[in-house]
Amino acid sequence: MVTDLVMWIVGGVVILGLVLYLVGLYNSFVRMAMANDQALANIDSVLRQRHEEITKLVNACQAYMEHERGVLEDVTRMRTGAEGAKGTDQRIQAENLLTRQLGKLRVAWEAYPALRANENFLQAQERMSGLETTLNDRREFFNASATEYNTFIRQFPPLLFAPLLGFRARPPLETPEEKRADIPQPFPLKRG
Repeated sequence: MVTDLVMWIVGGVVILGLVLYLVGLYNSFVRMAMANDQALANIDSVLRQRHEEITKLVNACQAYMEHERGVLEDVTRMRTGAEGAKGTDQRIQAENLLTRQLGKLRVAWEAYPALRANENFLQAQERMSGLETTLNDRREFFNASATEYNTFIRQFPPLLFAPLLGFRARPPLETPEEKRADIPQPFPLKRG
């Protein structure tokens, strides 16, 4: 009789411990997912500003870049796609595509010296440069948050419960290939 009571108490404590562990694990999933969502929301405000500047940049380029009409149309189409993307994964994918296309636009406008001297173009380019710097800072924070979240859900034992509770890996925002490459020096460095 006492043995049965002890077994029930031990079983109850084990079950209670397991329930408390699962509640704590679920709360950790939620906390990390919310931190990642907040990091993405912080990027959204800069992305909206960037989308507005893209319109100004494309308008400034149109008069000069008749031969690059396809690049301009692609940038405009991808900007519209990024603004209309639903869900985190779709938005990240659309922004990554837009960032790559902006790199192609930068390469294209290098061939137009008159464009680079245009006041509207210079203002839009300067504003885009500032936004890109801010975006890169926020992208770094978002990617760190996504990496921490993804690492957590791939560890044991969270690995067992994350899929059951609907928590999936989150993709990072990419840094465009041209920004990862070494930038050549515009002038030779003097050695002392």
